[in-house]
Amino acid sequence: MALLTPENLSKRRRYCGLSQKELAARANIDVNIVARLETSRRKMTQSISNLLTRALNEAESEGLSRADVLMGTRQLERWEPVPPAAPATLEDRPKSLAQTFRELSSIWKQETEHCSSMTKVLTNPSYLSIIGLGLDALPLIFEELRREPHYWFAALRAITRQNPVPDWCRGDREAMARIWLDWGKSRGFA
Repeated sequence: MALLTPENLSKRRRYCGLSQKELAARANIDVNIVARLETSRRKMTQSISNLLTRALNEAESEGLSRADVLMGTRQLERWEPVPPAAPATLEDRPKSLAQTFRELSSIWKQETEHCSSMTKVLTNPSYLSIIGLGLDALPLIFEELRREPHYWFAALRAITRQNPVPDWCRGDREAMARIWLDWGKSRGFA
């Protein structure tokens, strides 16, 4: 995901017709998301390191060599998982998928509301982040598609690697939405 910097804020504003205030808010969200991801990565790395150290120390106390444990030739008889550390602050707590989806969807719609280029609409960082949510996002996308036939078709194609829309109805958003909703319902997503 590309971060918004002061250098490219005005370029981005011209790109999608956003105000300086809206872009600053978007940049702040990007920075917060990256910071949360980095914090999560650090905590996970530390947890894995702690588990490995604990397992190796326990193995040595039971007379096993570190090589046996690392190579998996012997298993420890007694293993207790380390409970995960509680988030330090409210900001460290992970958001629900639905909350993340709604935020990204709202940002995408705001940033591309006045864009005439489909390329700009479909390569928007928030739209690409929604695609990155994968199959878990499909019920949320279908819910949005049912409520308002916005241009979710490229995301659906990218996530499902399917395209049930026949050539004759391409360009007719409502027909495309109905076809995708039927497809999603038949597969338990909608």
